[in-house]
Amino acid sequence: MRLLNDECSPKMMSTQSLSFIGDCVYSLLVRERLCCEGISKSGKLHSLSAKKVKAQAQARDFKLIEHMLTDSELAVYKRGRNAYNNNTPKT
Repeated sequence: MRLLNDECSPKMMSTQSLSFIGDCVYSLLVRERLCCEGISKSGKLHSLSAKKVKAQAQARDFKLIEHMLTDSELAVYKRGRNAYNNNTPKT
């Protein structure tokens, strides 16, 4: 489902744009899962979600699902993974 009606194909987006959108979607899924687990304090929600969505955690989780991905899904992952990023992650 798309929120905007604009004609915009993900194939036309830069790898940084795809990564930006993917991080947002993943963050939303993680936040929803944490809320469904009954955690209600915003500080705890934030710290748990930050641990789950950081790059190291995403790389670890990818290894768990890698074998389930199709060739085209792996190609998208590799395209995003190989994107140049100027940002230095916080530790």
